Amino acid sequence: MINPKKETFTRSFSEYRLEDILETIGNDTPVQFSGDQFYFPVQEDRLAEITASAQQTLLIATDKLTDKKRIEDCQVCFQRKVRVYLLLGKPEESEEAIRLLSGHCLIRTGVKQAGSLLMADNRQGLVLSRSLDGELQTTAGLRLVSTQQTDSYHYFCRLFWNQAKQEYLLPNEHRAVKASPFGAISVQNECHDPKLLLKTIQKQWTNSELATLSELRQEKWLGYTLTPFSTTEGQHIINLNNADVASLQTLVKHCTQLACVEHPLSDMVLSTADELLFLPQSTLQPNTAAWVVKLVEAQIGEVKAFLARLWEQAPLRYQEMCLGTAQE
Repeated sequence: MINPKKETFTRSFSEYRLEDILETIGNDTPVQFSGDQFYFPVQEDRLAEITASAQQTLLIATDKLTDKKRIEDCQVCFQRKVRVYLLLGKPEESEEAIRLLSGHCLIRTGVKQAGSLLMADNRQGLVLSRSLDGELQTTAGLRLVSTQQTDSYHYFCRLFWNQAKQEYLLPNEHRAVKASPFGAISVQNECHDPKLLLKTIQKQWTNSELATLSELRQEKWLGYTLTPFSTTEGQHIINLNNADVASLQTLVKHCTQLACVEHPLSDMVLSTADELLFLPQSTLQPNTAAWVVKLVEAQIGEVKAFLARLWEQAPLRYQEMCLGTAQE
């Protein structure tokens, strides 16, 4: 008698592509937007405009400065006798910039940051969604209005004078930062207080009308777990290349409408109260200073138009039945 051969096997649903649980709607054509104050992706001339307009001071805050054009802009500025202040993260990640600019610009390091700030003479400012690493095709830009410039300037001063760890006054020579001559500098904007920012984002998420997520891995968004976030009825757009199945399954427990794209996104949350937050990548990572901006009415219209176009053109939509089967 021949006994039938028995085999058992298991299969992880992580082997399936995310596309297998999504409905294809159309082609994944990257959405570009260039308004008066919001740009995605930001163009080179927008950054060059800020640095070229500086007459007295240029402030740059970024976790990593490796963009050769921005380094050259700083060189041109100090040659024009413009005072350049650079606030960076780990010095080893901006070695070339420090080598070329130290001794000519006042450089301080040791402040981990999400996003970037460029400001000329405290009268023109631009916030970016990521570091100045030259990857402009994945970077969103927001031109600041007067009140936002004031808030961002105060925040820069706090980080530069109160929180930086090292400074470079001479070429390639650093020393520990001494006590600030200005004392403790306070900031009033809730977006620049980590605890208040988290509460603000949670509130916005709970009441969100539309949100974009540039990255979602290990059930985290912006460096923070999704679990404490309440369910929302809003629409959500995620970058499919920066997500995994487990995270997608977690996300759909919190939202009812999900679309995916395969091109770069910037993080933003538009609440039902018509409030909108511009959120740099990795905003909620521990010990990170984030260049978050709460948009004013003049900017919201542009960004809402961009988000609506992004939703309409998203090529992939979540299929509830298929994902429900995968979870069983």
